[in-house]
Amino acid sequence: MKLDSFWLEQSNILNWYKKPSFSYKKKKDNYIDWYPDGKINIFDNCITENIKLGLGKKIALYCVDKNKNIKSYSYETINKKVNFFSSVLISKLKNKRISSCKLMIHASASLESSVAMLSCAKLGIHFSVIFEDLAPEAISTRVSIFKPDIFVSSFKKRFFKKNIYKKINYKKKLLFLFFEDQKSFFSKKNINIESKEISGNKELFTLFTSGSTGTPKGITHSSAGYLVYTKFTCKKQFGMNKNSIIVTASDAGWLNGHTYALFGPLSFGATTVLVEKPMLLIDSIFLKKILKLKISILYLPVTLIRLMKVIFKKKNFQTKYLTTLGSMGEHIAPAVAEWFATTFTKKNKPIVNAYYQTENGAIIASPTYKQKATNVPHGSDGEVSSKYIKINKRYRNKKTELKILTPWPGCMKSILNGKKEWKKYWDKDNNFRMFDLATIKNKNIFIHGRTDDVINIR
Repeated sequence: MKLDSFWLEQSNILNWYKKPSFSYKKKKDNYIDWYPDGKINIFDNCITENIKLGLGKKIALYCVDKNKNIKSYSYETINKKVNFFSSVLISKLKNKRISSCKLMIHASASLESSVAMLSCAKLGIHFSVIFEDLAPEAISTRVSIFKPDIFVSSFKKRFFKKNIYKKINYKKKLLFLFFEDQKSFFSKKNINIESKEISGNKELFTLFTSGSTGTPKGITHSSAGYLVYTKFTCKKQFGMNKNSIIVTASDAGWLNGHTYALFGPLSFGATTVLVEKPMLLIDSIFLKKILKLKISILYLPVTLIRLMKVIFKKKNFQTKYLTTLGSMGEHIAPAVAEWFATTFTKKNKPIVNAYYQTENGAIIASPTYKQKATNVPHGSDGEVSSKYIKINKRYRNKKTELKILTPWPGCMKSILNGKKEWKKYWDKDNNFRMFDLATIKNKNIFIHGRTDDVINIR
C-alpha cells in the first residue's frame, strides 16, 4: 500500500460529513494540507457520535480538583455544558464569522478547560490553552502572538490581584470571560447549538512551546490530520478502546492534555480522568482511590514517577483492571521504568515510553501495550508507530540525529509566529528534524539527548 492510500484508509476511523478523496497535498516550503477536501466536526467525533451509539449516560470525564474532590460527568452532561458555553461564545462574538475567530483558554486540566476546548471544536473556533501559573508578561506575549478575540480564564481573582488586564499589551479589543461568571455550567436547561461543518485542514488549536529559551513558538495543528493520528496512536500504542478508563496526568497546556487526556479518549467513547494537580498522586491512599475507578491506562510524567519511586518504595498498586502504563516528558531511566512496571502491573510489561514533541501531534515512537519488556527493554523508545513513517538510518554505536523522511497527519500545520522558525525543522533534503541524537539496537530506538543543547556557564 502506498503512503497516501494508507493514511486515506486511516481516515475511516473518524466520522465525516464528507469523506476526503485523498490524504494530503504538498505545498511550497514543506507545508502540507491534510484531508483538505473532507468536511468534519471534531466535537461530533468526540461527543455527538458516542451519544448516538447509546453512550450518553456513560461517564466521559472524572475531574479531580486540587482539594481531592472527584466529580463525574456523562457524555450527555458534557454535551449540555458545551452547548451552553457555545451559546455564550456566539452571543459574545455577535456578528463575527465564528469559524474565523480565536479563543485563548487560561486554565488547568479541568471540566472548564475541557468544555471550552470542546466548544471551540464544535464551533470551528481556533483555540489555544495556556498554563494557569504563567507570569503576566508571559501571558501578554502569547496574547500578542495568538491575537484572540476572547480570553477565557478560571482565575478571576488572580487577574484582578495581579492587574493582568492592563499588563496584556494587545492593540485589538479583547473580550474577557471568567468561568466563575458562567451560570450555564450549573443550569439544567437544554440548548441546542448546531455543530459547524469545517474543512479537514482547518486549524484546531495552537500550543506554545520553548518559551523558557526565548520567544515561544505557536505550534498550530489541523483538525482531521491531528485527530486521525491521535486515534491511530491511542489504539496502537496504548490499546485504547471504548471500555478504557485513562489517567493522563498532564496539564491542559501540554500536548498530552489535548491528545491523550481529552480528544483521544473521548473519540473512542472511553472515560478519561483529569487531574488538576498531578502531584496529588503521590498520596498513596488517594492514588489507590483513583485506581478504584477501574483505571486501565495510567500515563504519568517521568518526574512524577521518579518521585513516587522514592516515596512509595515497596508499596504495591496492582489491580486487575490496570493493563497499560505510559510515561511522558523526559525519557524514563531503566531502573525507574522497572519499578513502575513491577509496582503497578506484571514484571514483563514495558512502559509506553512516549517519544514525541508538540510539533508531532502524537507519539512518533514508543513500546506498545502488546509487547514484552524482554523484547523492548526498559528505557528504550521502541519502534516508530507506523511503518509508513520512515526515519533515517540508525546505527548501533553511532549517535545520529533522528529525522522523519515521510509526511504523517499529526505533523504541525504551521508555526503561528514565524516562517524562519518553520524552516529550521527541515533539512536540505526536506526531512523533518527531531533535534535528538539516537541509536538503534534490536530494532529499538534509544534517544541520547538534544543536538541543540547549550550549557550556560556563569
